[in-house]
Amino acid sequence: MSPPAFSGIALLCLLDFASTVCVGAFGPLLPEIARAQGLPDWQLGVVAGAFGLARMAADLPVGMLATRRLGSTLALAPIALLAGVLLLATAGPLPVLILGRLLHRRSSWWAA
Repeated sequence: MSPPAFSGIALLCLLDFASTVCVGAFGPLLPEIARAQGLPDWQLGVVAGAFGLARMAADLPVGMLATRRLGSTLALAPIALLAGVLLLATAGPLPVLILGRLLHRRSSWWAA
């Protein structure tokens, strides 16, 4: 019996790598985001802080969900990550950027 060509573990590792790269790249890109979107400093702070706020709000509920329904949690993580990254990539108005950061943080936590 041969193992599958692209196992779930490999997909999870790829997802975690992509999420980590996105997290690390955000800080150096803040001046460019502010310039491109015309955001004042306080709005840029809200966009950056949405990441930590999502982590704080999601820790306990997602932990309980992962404990009870690990398969569902791992299935939802890539979908939420993709939605968050697509919202960030659209470079829409401030609410879209905040929603993208919230989704990205939640999904990266689900997958970790």
